[in-house]
Amino acid sequence: MNSVGTFDREKMAPQSVRRLFLFLFVSLVWVGAVLVAYAHFLAYEAKPAKVLPPPAVWPSGSALELATGKMNLVMFIHPKCPCTNASLSELAILMTRCSPNVNAYAVFLKPDGVEENWEKTTYWQRASEIQGVKVFSDEGAKESRRFKATTSGETLLFGGDGKLLFVGGITGSRGHEGDNQGLDSVVAIVRDGDQRCPRTGVFGCSLGNPVDCEIEVEQEIGK
Repeated sequence: MNSVGTFDREKMAPQSVRRLFLFLFVSLVWVGAVLVAYAHFLAYEAKPAKVLPPPAVWPSGSALELATGKMNLVMFIHPKCPCTNASLSELAILMTRCSPNVNAYAVFLKPDGVEENWEKTTYWQRASEIQGVKVFSDEGAKESRRFKATTSGETLLFGGDGKLLFVGGITGSRGHEGDNQGLDSVVAIVRDGDQRCPRTGVFGCSLGNPVDCEIEVEQEIGK
């Protein structure tokens, strides 16, 4: 009987070892896949969007009114972009530090062919509650084309004379709140005329297609 038991244990031992190695292999593959996906996600968060050179002066024909006695700030917003929440949080901080010296607009994209009030998401309500900020519905993306804005969260600052002073984002990465160079740069220009950093990266979804920016986020992370 002992010889039979010994034989069974010896026969089962290689199978147990194989199962252990298979389990370890599958576990390593799974952990590797998770790490790769997370690395792609972090890279996407930290990757600024491609933007067009903005106009050097306030565009003629704009429906947005230039205030000659103040600084003029324009933030372009895709109402479906998940990064907008952070942009609006930073805009609220900016206005707390700089109001009433800034005439500010939150310009919400409204493409042709969408349903009524498509642009009036919870972000619209949040923007309308920020003191000193005027919300504007950009019908047919006319204003974003005039200002050559291509990305949600893209922020432009003009002087009272209409000259461009700053272009960029006021978040440090996609969807992240907190201290960042863009916000500090705008505050420095408004308060002290300090233009040492007139341009920063913009972190947000495209103002063009797709209409639902969550699709864009999924596509970029999946690359």
